[in-house]
Amino acid sequence: MNSTNLSFNNIAVLIDGDNINAKNIESILAKVSTLGTIACKRIYGDFKQGKLTTWDDISLKLLLEQVHIPAYVKGKNATDIALAIDAVDLSYLDYDCFCIISSDSDFSILAKNLRTKGKKVFGFGKSTTVESFKVACDDYFVMDDTIPPEPSNSATKPTPSQQLTDTSFTQKLAMNESPSEPPIARVMPQQLKQDTALLNACRQSIQHHRQNNGWSNFSNVVSYLNSDYPKISPKNYGYSKWRSLFNQIDLFETQMQNNLLMIRQKPSQNKTKNLPTDATTLIQEQKLLDDIYEIFAKPIIKKLLTKNQGWLHIGQFGSELKNKGYNPTQFGVKNFTKLAENIGILKVKRQPSVIMIALRT
Repeated sequence: MNSTNLSFNNIAVLIDGDNINAKNIESILAKVSTLGTIACKRIYGDFKQGKLTTWDDISLKLLLEQVHIPAYVKGKNATDIALAIDAVDLSYLDYDCFCIISSDSDFSILAKNLRTKGKKVFGFGKSTTVESFKVACDDYFVMDDTIPPEPSNSATKPTPSQQLTDTSFTQKLAMNESPSEPPIARVMPQQLKQDTALLNACRQSIQHHRQNNGWSNFSNVVSYLNSDYPKISPKNYGYSKWRSLFNQIDLFETQMQNNLLMIRQKPSQNKTKNLPTDATTLIQEQKLLDDIYEIFAKPIIKKLLTKNQGWLHIGQFGSELKNKGYNPTQFGVKNFTKLAENIGILKVKRQPSVIMIALRT
C-alpha cells in the first residue's frame, strides 16, 4: 500500500494465542502494517504449557509483548477475558484502530463495544469463524492456517514482503471497503445539508454532550452516533471518517482544546430578522435548534410525548418557546405553527381540532 493511503496512527494488535497458528503471525502483522502504524503488539495465553511454548522465539523476533495467563482451571476462557479487559483499557488511550487476531466468536461483544467508542476494529482469523464475530468487526480478513510450499531449487524463494503481496487486501484497506462492495460516490455538501435524518443525528449527538462553553467532545459525539444511530455511517455518504463528513456538511466547526478535539454547530451568520425565513435558513439557527431539542428533552414534555405517541400540542410548544424569549414574528412568520412548518427538524400534523408537532427521526 502507498504510504499516502495509511489511515491510522496508533494501531493496537491483540493476539489470542490459543486461536492462531504461530507460523502465520508474521504475514498477518505485515498485512496489518498496511493499515498504518502499529503501536502495540500483545499476545495472550499460558506460555508455560503445550503448543504456546513455540511462541517464545517468534515473540522475541517480532517484539510481541507476551501477556502470560496461567490456566488455573482447564477449559475456562481466562485468555479471552484478559484480552478483552486490556482492549477496553486501551480504548481510553490514543488508539484509533484495533486488530483482533482470533477466530473466537466470544470477541463479538468486544468488537461492538470498541466500535461504539469510535474505534475501527478489524478481525483476522479462519474462514470457519462464527459469523457474529465477522459482522461485529468493521471488516474481517480470512487468514487460514495454510503455509506455502517450499520453492524448488530452481526457483528463488520469495522475500517476506513478496509473500505478503495481496492486491485485493491492499485495495480493501486503502478504501476502508470490502472488496465485494463498490465504493460509494461522495455526497456533495448541498445534498448533505438537505439530509434531515443525518443533520438531526449530528445535532442531537452534539447537544447530548454539550458542555458549558458550548463545545462537545468530538470522540464522545462519534461514540454516541455509532451507538444511537447505527444505520447512519460516514461510509453511507462516501466518507471514511466522521470528521471528514462533518467538515463537508460545513454547518459545524472543530477546535483543539486541552489536547482534545471539540465540535459545535457554527454560530449563525444570519443577523437579519423580521424577514421571511425558509427552512434552509432556519435549520442553521443554532440557538433555536438547541432550545427546541432542550424542550423535547424536558421530563414533563417526555411524559406528554409518551402519552401522545411522540406528538406535542402546538400550544404547549409555543408556550415553551415564549418562555425562552422567542416570537414567531422575528422569523418572519405570524405564528408558531408556521415556524414549526419551516423548521426541518420538526413535522406538523393538522387535525380537525388540534395541531400537533413532533421531532423528525
